[in-house]
Amino acid sequence: MNLLQAYTAQQVEQLELYQNVLRCCGYTPEKVKAITEMGGARHLEQQLCNLRGHVSYLYHHASGWK
Repeated sequence: MNLLQAYTAQQVEQLELYQNVLRCCGYTPEKVKAITEMGGARHLEQQLCNLRGHVSYLYHHASGWK
């Protein structure tokens, strides 16, 4: 496996992790997909950014951060 393949595999794992976090928070598969593809995100990096941002928002919202 070359470096690019390893990097892509790591991104896919992160994507799946963030999607699973949202599912555990009660999000439907359709809602998770909508968040992942928000803003027309088609590339892995854009999708990861969407998911990271949403999970971060949920964390800070739950902890009372304003």
